[in-house]
Amino acid sequence: MSATSLKKISFIVPTYNGVQYIQRCVDSILNQKEFDINAIEILLLDDESKDDTFTISTRYSEELPHIVRVFSHQNMGVARTRNKGIELATGEYLAFIDQDDYIDSDFCSVLYAAAIEGDYDVVFSGMKRPDEHGRIVSRDIYKDTVYARLMCMSVWAKLHKTEFVRQNGIRLFDNKQGEDIAFTFEEFQKTDKIRGLSYCGYNWFYNQASVSNTSQRKLNETNIQAIVRLQDRLFELDVKKDKMTTFFITMLSAYYIFFTGKGSSREQFIQGDTEIINNLRTHRPDFMRNYYIFISPSGILPVFSIGVKCYIILNRLNLMKIFAKIYCKGNVS
Repeated sequence: MSATSLKKISFIVPTYNGVQYIQRCVDSILNQKEFDINAIEILLLDDESKDDTFTISTRYSEELPHIVRVFSHQNMGVARTRNKGIELATGEYLAFIDQDDYIDSDFCSVLYAAAIEGDYDVVFSGMKRPDEHGRIVSRDIYKDTVYARLMCMSVWAKLHKTEFVRQNGIRLFDNKQGEDIAFTFEEFQKTDKIRGLSYCGYNWFYNQASVSNTSQRKLNETNIQAIVRLQDRLFELDVKKDKMTTFFITMLSAYYIFFTGKGSSREQFIQGDTEIINNLRTHRPDFMRNYYIFISPSGILPVFSIGVKCYIILNRLNLMKIFAKIYCKGNVS
């Protein structure tokens, strides 16, 4: 797809029972400043909502048929829905946005200018976490470093060149954990034309009812297997197999243990840790001796740097069972 494509950016928006948020999301895209709205395409892909989300989406497409396109399908899930959007998009660049998130009015102008300046395959930026009152709970700002390209793990808050994604067959990984992490990791493996911006124009809404704040926050058997499956996918994609990518997979494993572990029982926590760390040992036997564990790569967020150090120390000293007694607050389910 050439730079002269009619549409510069295609926004891919999976929707499901999002009546409370979808208008804010779509309006934030339509209200872009210093960017031709006619150069934007919005793909609203509904996964058979039970509320009025599809009705609202259809209203947008009727009022703005040259900008908004609406599609409906049954029970595809977010990964396959996004993949469908990749196939349907006509824009030069792809942008993913969740239905409960929204973007600042200069998001398109800032990221697109950066993308075309260096003909980049991927441009990533920071993000804010507003709550239901609009207060910023946290803010993630990334450096333009090699490791930051991995550290910015989501598919949103970015522009992805459509031609690059399609030619390399890069798609979302259909999994209950980390489907966008595998996408980002594969991009990292297949191009060096990636640029990071300190700009923060994506608003990742702190939704306490979202999947990442509910069903994913427990190390039950389903989530353990999903994490191991994600590890296996990253090992499969990792053609570089260097210390940095090995460290990233280790860091990610530590993140999932701590993120999902607190709401788990001690038994679930230990089971999950055992399966996840054994998988690391199988594929990367020397992962605990990686110098990045104690000399963190530039661009890593501090919480992840501390987390992976703690994870390795606890395992090397066989202290995970003691730690689980203090840390875990859940019951077996």
